[in-house]
Amino acid sequence: MSGPVPPPPLAPDTKPVPGYEVLAHLTRTGRLDVYDAWSEERACSVLEATRPDCRGEQRLAAVTRRCWT
Repeated sequence: MSGPVPPPPLAPDTKPVPGYEVLAHLTRTGRLDVYDAWSEERACSVLEATRPDCRGEQRLAAVTRRCWT
């Protein structure tokens, strides 16, 4: 028996949080989606976001942003 189908990842050109634009979806883990994204302000290109179907979990209530330069 399988569970509900999770929502799809964000599409390219989506702006999930101010200042970030999704370029491509890289991978999906149990609770996070990882995107190739761009921020002019931070000049970085990786964004981790809580999956839409996991946002109710207290441990993952906020969008997590990490930049590698």
